[in-house]
Amino acid sequence: TKGKTDCGFFILGCGTKYSPVYLNGRSGATSDFYIDTNIENGAFNQRLCVPNGKDRVAPDCLIWIIGANDSVNGGGAGYNGKDDEGISKGTVAVEQYKKNLNTVLATLREKNPKMQIILISSPVWGTKAANDDPNYETRRTLLLQYAQAMKDVAENYGALFLNNVHLFDSLPVNEASDTGAAVYWRATNDTIHFSRFGHTVLAKNLLSKLMPLGLYPKEMIDAEKVYCEGT
Repeated sequence: TKGKTDCGFFILGCGTKYSPVYLNGRSGATSDFYIDTNIENGAFNQRLCVPNGKDRVAPDCLIWIIGANDSVNGGGAGYNGKDDEGISKGTVAVEQYKKNLNTVLATLREKNPKMQIILISSPVWGTKAANDDPNYETRRTLLLQYAQAMKDVAENYGALFLNNVHLFDSLPVNEASDTGAAVYWRATNDTIHFSRFGHTVLAKNLLSKLMPLGLYPKEMIDAEKVYCEGT
């Protein structure tokens, strides 16, 4: 640069082909939704695979968060009673959930043995205050069972695993505040969905697994900011 003797370059990314990103999530789905692996137009092929001419193939990288709707219990819709120890059961039992994940990952590995897979467990929804949500700790205990099942499957197939229960444990969940988006990881007045801050926390931890050397512009990983051509 003019007037300086040193000039440095930072290569943030380099590639020779177009790499599309598909957002194929399905709100409200359990793992049962994705095990129709033999149906051409089923959820598995339409949601977890990507177009390749007339066929659908396993992608190079799959990032999949699944389990919130499987584990819905006494604190929400889908409650189906308690087990012999009095613990709330999920809509899809932990054993079936684990079996479903095995079915999906085995099929994906058959389609693309080299694909990268990142499995993300569900965080605990609700508020930690007992008077607001007396089922919070029960739900946390249950979700840890689903997270462990996911971890076991991830290890079996050489996939990465991110435990959202532990990731968000130390952060304030949510408070009824108009200014909560920058502080609380749940959306204001919503104990289920992420706030922009929550999305930022998840994105930063996800990227730390994808790119452990940190060779990306970290200041851009902030859902509080709006990036456009002018900024």
